[in-house]
Amino acid sequence: MEKRIFICTHSNLPQGDANSNYIFHMALALAENGWSVIIIGRSNTTERRELEIRGIKCINIPLIRKVSPKVEGHIYYGKRMLKELQAYHIKRDDYIIIYGGYLSLFSEIGRKLNFVQEGHIITCAVEWPTEKQFKYGKFDLDFLFWHRVFYKWMPNWLKTIVISNNLQKHFNEEGCTTFLLPPLIDCKKKVQGIHTSKSKVQLIYAGADARKDAIKNMLLSLKELSESERDKFEFHITSLTIDQAGDLLGPDKKLIDNYKQCLHIHGWMEYDELIQLYYSSDYLLLAREENQFTISNFPSKVPEMMNYGIVPVCSRVGDYTGMFLHNMKDSLIFEGASVKQCADAIRMIIAVPQEQQRELSENAIMSAERYFDYRAWSKKLTEFLTS
Repeated sequence: MEKRIFICTHSNLPQGDANSNYIFHMALALAENGWSVIIIGRSNTTERRELEIRGIKCINIPLIRKVSPKVEGHIYYGKRMLKELQAYHIKRDDYIIIYGGYLSLFSEIGRKLNFVQEGHIITCAVEWPTEKQFKYGKFDLDFLFWHRVFYKWMPNWLKTIVISNNLQKHFNEEGCTTFLLPPLIDCKKKVQGIHTSKSKVQLIYAGADARKDAIKNMLLSLKELSESERDKFEFHITSLTIDQAGDLLGPDKKLIDNYKQCLHIHGWMEYDELIQLYYSSDYLLLAREENQFTISNFPSKVPEMMNYGIVPVCSRVGDYTGMFLHNMKDSLIFEGASVKQCADAIRMIIAVPQEQQRELSENAIMSAERYFDYRAWSKKLTEFLTS
């Protein structure tokens, strides 16, 4: 008889953002090993959606428009999740993974499903922000809710899936049994595109999270480069709009117009357009300062782009540069995230001979399959859950 596992989250499924991708590829790893997987997330519309993809059932609970999404999440969402779970007549031997930061999600499952067998409720931690990452600091309501989730509820069942060594160390100290699971990908389901050859080196940054990524410094680094250096590359930025970039740069926002020959800010792109940009890109530039937030996280864009042969050029921060990437073999790793250090990273990139770039790209694809393909984690994840 196949084992049932429910993944309860606040994210929209099956895919959409980094959280959705992490959850769905975890589900694929479980289904690969014979689990019956049901993911219950939150719709971004007022309609309930239910679909099945690759044998995985995805249910999206509709939004309540009368209240803000955060209020709904922390106060009401757990009750609505519980209603969905009860429709499946949860049994003692079922498994439940709780992913997200909404207090009501954890508290409702903790109080109403306490008959589930010990070791069968597992939490999942992928971030560890500090009060600095919240608008009103330690007085921010979101921070207070999150703080209770992270320190009270996540260790409550003593079994936690974590995305980083830093989180693993914390939950181990809390007495939990932990399993480190990086962001996974499907190496066999790569969207096809056309490889294009360009005279200039193509850099890409995909994201808009200035809390983690040193986006401002990556942009300001263009000022540090000479005109002849800027003529050797094009820097493509997706997800971030020109207005958002201008807000980040403040008085330096003129550089967006001044460096049009090398800076291309695309904003939100259609999926087909984004994939084609991947196929024409050589390097992912990713600068991050070292702090609790960044060392606890693992950017999903790294394995995703490696799968397309894009070579990550990253600050030496977090597990991906310490455990999974190999400098000068499948990636280029640099120190720090200051404006000067970002400029030096670009100089390093444009100095790489084309033949070496092709070798780095081929190695990046092989490393993506070796370290991040969901099939490689299927058995190990099952062993953790059932131990």
